[in-house]
Amino acid sequence: MPGILKAIGGGNAYACKSLENYLNQKEKVMNDERIGINCDAETFNDDFRLERAKHLVENRARAYVHYTLSYRETDGLSHQEIMEQAKKLVEKIDKFKGHQIAIICHSDKKHPHCHIVINAVNSETGKKLSLYKNDLKQAKETLIALDKEKGLGVEVKTRQGYRNQSMKGYKTLEKGELGDKKIWKVAIKNAVLESMERARSKEEFIKSLNSKGYKVEWTEKKKNITITDSEGNKRRLSNIEKEYPGLEGKLTKEGLERVFSLNTIKGEVSLDDLKAEYKVKSLKELEQEKKEQNNNVWKEEIKKKTRDRGGMEL
Repeated sequence: MPGILKAIGGGNAYACKSLENYLNQKEKVMNDERIGINCDAETFNDDFRLERAKHLVENRARAYVHYTLSYRETDGLSHQEIMEQAKKLVEKIDKFKGHQIAIICHSDKKHPHCHIVINAVNSETGKKLSLYKNDLKQAKETLIALDKEKGLGVEVKTRQGYRNQSMKGYKTLEKGELGDKKIWKVAIKNAVLESMERARSKEEFIKSLNSKGYKVEWTEKKKNITITDSEGNKRRLSNIEKEYPGLEGKLTKEGLERVFSLNTIKGEVSLDDLKAEYKVKSLKELEQEKKEQNNNVWKEEIKKKTRDRGGMEL
């Protein structure tokens, strides 16, 4: 798997000193695993402070930007390799050029990781570092490219019946599919499928779920339909669609209305009658015919009301 890059934030000159003390604790750093770019990583605060003084930057201004880069144990990278990946990453980011950077590896956790601290003041120009949300996205894409060079490609976990998702999410769904009723996500999905299989209208669908102990939020103002179980767990039907490819397009408001219409047709006419009467017609065509019949009934009703009031027929 590629490394995980996180933006921790930043702080002023006073916070920078505290960060230096924390990152360089002896129990966290082994074998002097540090890299300094244009500075001493062990005493980076002094170097950062000198640059701020040279360019007349106040201590209350932002003094640094802080990131972490981590990998899983199974990725098989040594601490030295992780630091090298961090160094390659910051050297490839144009906005970091001319800035002092301290890279410090920590060994006190099961997963190897390093901290990247960047002086907010450019040593060459004296300008402050300006970062935006898209900069982090681009940095992550750069990291993925660097990790691919080391054979750490993006892992794709595809399981039959599920979309690509995290292993934790997959295991949760798999456990639920095997019958663990405590897995509320799968329980909601199953209740929805059972209710939509028989319901012939929105009202019947909601009533069926209510009888199973679920609340249904289906309003005109909101695009998505949300189901809430007795313990307060909420599930959007759009999220169920994302995890089960076979349900795509069926759990939207429009998709459910189509299902209800088909259920109505199936309930009024037996399957044998359908086969005999509509030998070459699909269920979609049957649905359209049913819709046209309903429209005709509506038009006749309007005409009747108009005549009763002495008005002109439409």
